[in-house]
Amino acid sequence: MIRSMYKIIAHKITAFLAVLYCGLAIAPSLAAERVCTPDVGWPDVPAAIRQKLADSVGGAVSPQGGPFNPTDVMDSIPNARFFGACHAAEQWTVALERGGIAYYLQVFRFSDGVLIDKWTAHMPTDRRFAPDLLVKPMPADRRQ
Repeated sequence: MIRSMYKIIAHKITAFLAVLYCGLAIAPSLAAERVCTPDVGWPDVPAAIRQKLADSVGGAVSPQGGPFNPTDVMDSIPNARFFGACHAAEQWTVALERGGIAYYLQVFRFSDGVLIDKWTAHMPTDRRFAPDLLVKPMPADRRQ
């Protein structure tokens, strides 16, 4: 009984290592096209996507660290500010700071310049960009 369990575990580990090895062989080519660091700035986002984001939030988007109105009070400064972005080939995921009663991040995903998804995320307590902020949360009914 114990021997058969060890054989099953050894088989699973071997299969896992084979898949991992194949993934590592492919990963450098994928990593070369994926950029997700705090160094991706608002000007790096394609102009067409920047315009779609501005249209989506109802006005101009301030660059990272730029002037931003985090309240519900009407003001002449932008009500959204660039927070961070990632891109892989023709897919861009961009987070914007949004103010008001609930200060939050609004995340937009584009593929080939077309908006394919958007969701809200919590602002990190340290207010620093990290790539994991741009991962869409799994719906509660799909969590185990």
